[in-house]
Amino acid sequence: MGRYGLDYYGVGLYGPATIVEFDASPFTARPVGYGAIDLGWVLPSGAWDLIRLVRNPYGFPLDPDDGDELYEQAKAISLESYSDSGLQEGRTYYYSLFVLETLTQVWLRAGNTYGVSVKNFGTCDLMYNYLPQIYRQVGLTTDAFSNRENQDLQNFLCLFAFEYDLEKTYAYNLMYSYDTSFVDGRYIPQLMKQFGLSFEPEIGLKQSRVLLRNAMKNYKTKGSKDGFATYLKAFTGYDVEVEQGKNLMLDFNDSSFEQTIGNWAATGATLARIDTGTGGISAYSESSAPAAYPNENQGLLRATVTTAGTVTLTCGKSAPITRGVPVTAGQPYSYSVYSQAGTIARNVTLSIEWYNCRGALISTSAGSAVSVTTGSWQRVTIANQTAPTNAMFAVPVITISATALSNVFYFDAVQFEKLASASDFEEARVVKATFKASRVNQLTNPNFQTNTVWTTNSGTLVLASSIPSTPTKAQDALVLNPAAANFNTRINSENIKIQAPKPDYFTFSVYSRFLNQGAAPTSLEAVTLRLRWYDIDDNLLQTDAGFTVVTSTTSWTRPYVTGYAPVNADYCVASIEWIPSSTQISLIVDEAMFERSAFLNEYFDGTIGVSTVGNLFWEGSTNASKSHLYVNKTVVEGRLLSDINNYLTNGTQFQLLFAQPV
Repeated sequence: MGRYGLDYYGVGLYGPATIVEFDASPFTARPVGYGAIDLGWVLPSGAWDLIRLVRNPYGFPLDPDDGDELYEQAKAISLESYSDSGLQEGRTYYYSLFVLETLTQVWLRAGNTYGVSVKNFGTCDLMYNYLPQIYRQVGLTTDAFSNRENQDLQNFLCLFAFEYDLEKTYAYNLMYSYDTSFVDGRYIPQLMKQFGLSFEPEIGLKQSRVLLRNAMKNYKTKGSKDGFATYLKAFTGYDVEVEQGKNLMLDFNDSSFEQTIGNWAATGATLARIDTGTGGISAYSESSAPAAYPNENQGLLRATVTTAGTVTLTCGKSAPITRGVPVTAGQPYSYSVYSQAGTIARNVTLSIEWYNCRGALISTSAGSAVSVTTGSWQRVTIANQTAPTNAMFAVPVITISATALSNVFYFDAVQFEKLASASDFEEARVVKATFKASRVNQLTNPNFQTNTVWTTNSGTLVLASSIPSTPTKAQDALVLNPAAANFNTRINSENIKIQAPKPDYFTFSVYSRFLNQGAAPTSLEAVTLRLRWYDIDDNLLQTDAGFTVVTSTTSWTRPYVTGYAPVNADYCVASIEWIPSSTQISLIVDEAMFERSAFLNEYFDGTIGVSTVGNLFWEGSTNASKSHLYVNKTVVEGRLLSDINNYLTNGTQFQLLFAQPV
C-alpha cells in the first residue's frame, strides 16, 4: 500500500498490513440469496490459537471488537466458511478476520472483504409470469395434476433473476452515492477527496463516514462565525444573525466556575470551586437572562485566607498571552464580579492589568474599594477603563483588604466587557443566534384587544366590546364613530419603523364592515387603505393607495394596499379611510396586518392565524407588540438543539433567540 503525505492510493487494505503467515487470502464474500452472504477463507499458516470473524455495516472493523462477532473458533477445529443470513437487503456489509497470535497473544488482522446483500426486486416472478402459459404447465393434458406450475422451470429462471437483481442492487445503490451512511465504502475515499479531505485507513471507514458527513454540510467554514450561520440557516430555513456575547472572559470556568476554577490563582488564599448550595451559599442567578437560557449557576469560587493581610486573585496572570483577555488599545472596558463575604465584611477592589503583545505589563487600572458583606451577592465594578497604547491582553484582578486567617469569600458571575459601564451579566463567550421570523406582523396592536396606538382625525374610537351585539372577527374589534358626514375620516396606525433592506414591498390589510347605529350605509359606501412614507425628518415622501372596497353591514371585507417603501423611508403610517354618508354609521375594523411582502397573505398575530400556535410569538407583551411566525418551528428547534453541538467547540455556551425586536 502506497502513501504520499497524508493520502493513500489503493483502498483494498485497511488498518495494519496483514503479515504473510497470518494471511487468510483468498477471503471472499459471495451473495447466495436475498439477504444472505457466504464467506470463505483459507486458514493462515502461522502460529495462532483462535480465529474470529467480525461484521460491521459501516466499514471494515478496526479491531476484533468493532462490530458483530459472527464466529470464533480454535485453530484445531476451525472451519473455512460461514453463512451470514438475515441481512438487510440492498446494504453492503464489511467483514474482517482476526487471529490470536500464539506467542504474544495479540489479535492480528488476517483479511478483509465485503459483500452486498442482494435486494429482491421480484425479478424471478416477473420472468416466470412473462412466459406463455403452455411453458408453465408440467404436461399437455387438462387434468388438475398436469396443470400445476412448472416449479423446476421457475427455479431455473430464478438463477438468472438473482444475478440480474445483484447487478440491479449495485445500480440502485448508486442513487445513494452521497448518503454517507449507506454509500459503498469503496467510494468513501473518493468522496472525501471531493471535499478536500484525506482518507486515513487507520481511522477506518466508519469514522470517515462521520467526517465526510460533517464536511458535506459545512466543511469549508466550519468553526467560523460565517460557517455556523450558514449551517443554522440551512438547517432551519430561517435567516439568522450570529454574534458573540459581550462577556470576554475566556470560558465559563473563568466566569461562572461551572467545572473548575478556570485560570484563577491566588496569593494569600486557597481557591476551590464549590457546588451551589454548599454551606448555604447559592450561585448568582441573573434575572435578565433569557428564560430558556439562564446563566450557569451550578458552581462558584471560594477563597479561603491562608495568610492574613491583603489577598490577591488574578485570572491568567501566569500566561497573559494565552490566558489573558484579548483587548484593543484605545477602547473602553468594564470589569465586574459578584462577591459575598462568608465570615466577615471586608473591602474588595477590582483592577485591570494591561499587557502588550510580548506579555509585558504596561500599567494597571484600579477601581474603588467596596465593602462586601455577608448574606447576599454584591456587584463590584471597575468601569470605563481605556486600554492603553500597545495593550493587547488584560488580566482581571480581585484584591481583598485586611483579611484574617481562615476568612472565606465567594465570587461568581465575572464579566469583562467592551463597554463604558457594566451591563447585565451573561455567560463568557456565549454564541447568540438570532433567527428572523418567516413573517412579521409589524403592528403592535393588530387584533384591537386594547386601543393604545390607533388614532383618528375625526370622530372617536371605541372597542367593539363596549357596544352590545357588535360583530367581531375574534375577541374584540375597533369601532370608528365619525364626527361628521361627507368628510374623509380615517384611522391611523402608529409610526411603523421601516428597517433595512430598503427599498422593499410592504402590504397592509384589515377586515372591515359597517355598523348601523341609526342609518344604513349607501350601496357605494367604501373603504380605502393608504400607506404614507416619511423620512427621518418627518417629511412625507410618497403615498400609496389601495383599491376602494365597497363594504356592508352583513359581512366582512378585506381591503388591502401594497406599497414600495422608498430607500430613505424611516417610518410608515397606515390608514383606513372612509367618507361616511351619516354620523349614525360606524366602521368596524379587526385583524389588521402590516408585513414585508408584495402579496396579501393570511392574517396572523402572536396568538392566532396558523394551526400550530407553537409557531407564533409576541415580540413583547401579548396583544401589545409585534407578532412573529416561524414556519415549522416546533419541529425545527427540537432537531436543531440535538444537532447543534456538532458544530460548536465543546463547552461553548449558546443562545437560540426567536421573536427579537425587528
